[in-house]
Amino acid sequence: MILRKLKRRALRTVGSSTLLTCALFVADGLLARIRGCSTNDDEHLSGVNLEDDYIYSKYVADQYLGNGLAHGKIAEVGPGGNAAVALHLLANGAESVDLIDRFQFSHNRSKLDELYRRFDNFSDLSSVKFHVGEQASAERFFNSGRKYDAIFSCAVLEHLSDPISALSAMASSLNPGGRMVHQVDLRDHGMFSSAGKHELTFLTIGDWIYGLMSEARGRPNRVLIDCYRRTLSACNLEFRVLATHLIEIGKLPEPMELDQIAKTLLEQARESVARIRPKLIERFRRMQVDDLIVSGIRIEATKAAS
Repeated sequence: MILRKLKRRALRTVGSSTLLTCALFVADGLLARIRGCSTNDDEHLSGVNLEDDYIYSKYVADQYLGNGLAHGKIAEVGPGGNAAVALHLLANGAESVDLIDRFQFSHNRSKLDELYRRFDNFSDLSSVKFHVGEQASAERFFNSGRKYDAIFSCAVLEHLSDPISALSAMASSLNPGGRMVHQVDLRDHGMFSSAGKHELTFLTIGDWIYGLMSEARGRPNRVLIDCYRRTLSACNLEFRVLATHLIEIGKLPEPMELDQIAKTLLEQARESVARIRPKLIERFRRMQVDDLIVSGIRIEATKAAS
């Protein structure tokens, strides 16, 4: 907690300088490698903020219930510190839920018990299994031959070291007719934008330096919409990749195809990208502008029934 507050204060101090901000994140990344990153000190969904945890878990579960995912055997990738989303799903027809997370969260056991007692199906926790540690990273876990009727995540894939191999492995782990839904935040998570920098400033940093800044802490991996689209095509899934956020515009009223979005909003986002595009590193500069304007996506994919 104290260390996190110190880092936030330091970031506010150096935020006006891209170079100093990079140096701060590199130092933090090196510190993470020295300390190891098997434990996440984030309080999110770990039982500390009880009411917020319950509200957020219901919001996430509702996203998946609305897409008919509450049936059969389910895997939730990156559940955070508790099984609240899983309890919502079990109450609505799921058979079992595996919770998969590379990070091991510290828990306030008494508060978690208090949270779980808010559910009428508290006893359904017997159908929930946690998998944590490096073997439970999404890149590894789904290569073990397990099969699921549904796999989902919310704001997780952007933190993985290799979301493309993880997504391919998830596709292979789906039963015939199985479905995936993933919310992916493609923004910089405030690394530069919190100081008023352009939202795509993090795409101006060379890959080697950015790796030192991000990998050990699970910061945004800079895998953008084009990579997800190509991967899903190669997996022979029926899929949609919908925009949820646009550069400069922010969150859209609902997930949409680009051709459903008002032209004025698209043009505003394109103009914003045009202002920084010459500064992007080459591989991002070569991308289609309509891929660069998308700063959040929703993946919906279905495996063909046999």
